[in-house]
Amino acid sequence: KRLARNRESAKQSRKREKMYVELLEDKVKNLSTEIQNLKKHQFTNEKLYESERKFHGTLEDMLRNNTDEAAVGQVINQIQDALGSNGAERHAAIQYYFEQLQSLLVPGYSKFLMWSLNQDDKFFQSDSTQPDVWSKIAKAVGVSPEQQTSLLEYRSIIKEEKQQLAVCLQYLQKLTQNIIDRSLKVDENIQAMRRLFRPSQIARFLLWLHHNWSLVQQPVENLLSADERGTKFQK
Repeated sequence: KRLARNRESAKQSRKREKMYVELLEDKVKNLSTEIQNLKKHQFTNEKLYESERKFHGTLEDMLRNNTDEAAVGQVINQIQDALGSNGAERHAAIQYYFEQLQSLLVPGYSKFLMWSLNQDDKFFQSDSTQPDVWSKIAKAVGVSPEQQTSLLEYRSIIKEEKQQLAVCLQYLQKLTQNIIDRSLKVDENIQAMRRLFRPSQIARFLLWLHHNWSLVQQPVENLLSADERGTKFQK
């Protein structure tokens, strides 16, 4: 009997150790993903900032050296291509923040429950050949068979909500694209206004904004007032 108890104890110890190692591996994986997201965020912001800094430095040098208007105009065109509404770097930043918005819409525990209830019956069986995620959490939480049965009754409701969320995300993606499209229309008008001024004047305008942004930041950031946000959407 003592030998059998020792074997059972050793078996349970190995099982707990295995679960602990798997838990640590999951934590490492989650932390690695979080670090990658933070690095991507930092890279996106730093890349935009660095590009702006370099362009502004170039413009300052050109104005200081009385560079001809054509050359200044070329740099301003480069700024527009890189940092304008249709710029690759700005699009990368928009895409990053759109992905972050998607990840923040639903809490992690809700995502897990939605994902779990979307699995087939084998997922909830202890003898399942699938990864025993549910058996681990059910044991940790102490989920009874009755609780599991009641939980599974929410499957159809959660499935419907999942579909509705997917539709909302599609609308969100379309809205993001609409905002980009409207920004491009604004850029077209800005480019038309550019023709009213010499490239050196535009350079001085950009540099003035760069050095005095704190003076205009609040009214500029609140450009779209409540009244304007409520105006009819134009396709």
